[in-house]
Amino acid sequence: MTIIHVEPNEHVENFIAGVVHRWHVPVVLIPGGTTHMRYDAFSASKVALCTFGTVAVELQLARLPCVVAYRAHILTEWFIRYKAKIQYMSLPNILLNSAIILEALFQSCEPANLALLLK
Repeated sequence: MTIIHVEPNEHVENFIAGVVHRWHVPVVLIPGGTTHMRYDAFSASKVALCTFGTVAVELQLARLPCVVAYRAHILTEWFIRYKAKIQYMSLPNILLNSAIILEALFQSCEPANLALLLK
């Protein structure tokens, strides 16, 4: 079973619901809701796929293994890689200056690669 916590945005929620209904696995969407609902979803999960930011920290505090995935416009990717010159994108990795969370960024943020990293 797949549990997806969706931020309280009706457009995003409708888009995700439209995509996941075609999946061949059961999916539970948890739209918006309270912090308590989000942490209940974390505790019911074995692994998480997230974007970088606060949620990566929350998943680490919940001791839930996760993979940070981020895909951006080619100009944004170029700026981050060659101008910002940051080694990591997720907050826990930046704070510890170590790759404690797997990151699938830019071109490596593809379904096959994400599936391998989430195993």
